[in-house]
Amino acid sequence: MQINLQTGRISSDFGSHLEVLLPDGTKTRLSQFTHLERPHVGDLVKFEGDRLIEIEPSKNQLSRLKSNGEIQVLAANLDEVWLCIPLDREPSLGRVERFSHFALSQGFKPLLLLTKSDICENPQAWVSLGISAGLEVVLCSPLKGIGLEELAERLTNQKTILLLGQSGVGKTTLANYLAGTDFTTQNVRALDHRGQHTTVSRNLIPTKNGGYLLDIPGLRDLSWEEQDQIPEAWSELASSCRFSNCAHQGDEGCGLAQGVKDGVISQESLDHWRKMQKESAYQTRRQDKTESGNSKKRMKKISLQIRSLNKIKDF
Repeated sequence: MQINLQTGRISSDFGSHLEVLLPDGTKTRLSQFTHLERPHVGDLVKFEGDRLIEIEPSKNQLSRLKSNGEIQVLAANLDEVWLCIPLDREPSLGRVERFSHFALSQGFKPLLLLTKSDICENPQAWVSLGISAGLEVVLCSPLKGIGLEELAERLTNQKTILLLGQSGVGKTTLANYLAGTDFTTQNVRALDHRGQHTTVSRNLIPTKNGGYLLDIPGLRDLSWEEQDQIPEAWSELASSCRFSNCAHQGDEGCGLAQGVKDGVISQESLDHWRKMQKESAYQTRRQDKTESGNSKKRMKKISLQIRSLNKIKDF
């Protein structure tokens, strides 16, 4: 019996089933896939009916470290990452640096997309800061039409671009305009500027120019511990270091340094990771110092209470 296989691309993962985008733009659902490793949004697959048959190897992945230590793959087969930072509040330079390193360390040089730029009195100041950090910067406001033409030009030739940022930064609104669709958006809470969990699953969205936007739920932030980890893509290089305790700071026999020489990873990516390592160590020292101070205060309080009790007994 000949199997009639179809091909498609995972566009959403709803837990109980997967949604697949077909070449003609329509979608179908897969619910039988337990015998295979679970595919990720962006993966190319082959299937029959609602049964997953094969997952094609991905050219790349963007992943993060979860709080329980597990690796979470956010998406596969990406061409670009757009880091969305809103200008309706003062941007956190530390957050920009952490998110940009997050992308750089995995082989993606992010485009810094300054959203809601029509609300900011002096957006060019933030453009200059982004450029000084070595990033390409685009001002954007879908409601005012700012930056849309430039962004649309990037969404050609089936390019896949991931929108990265916190909740409430305007990712879904931007996707609406570039895709010519109307996904549900909700108001942003004025108190903390966070969206009301508009995007609850990852969505691969076809756009008018023939590319794809990948909208994912907003990331609250990236922990310093997460930034301190060796990127998954570098693990094989790191394991080739001459010394097992290599700090990857230019030491002799460092596999990461050799990776730069061989063109496997960029010097820029390695420099960013080293910078984040130093910042992570600083944050850890600060936390340890705070915890030590709090511990001393608690011990002092307990000591005073014991003395007080002893005085009562003596009386």
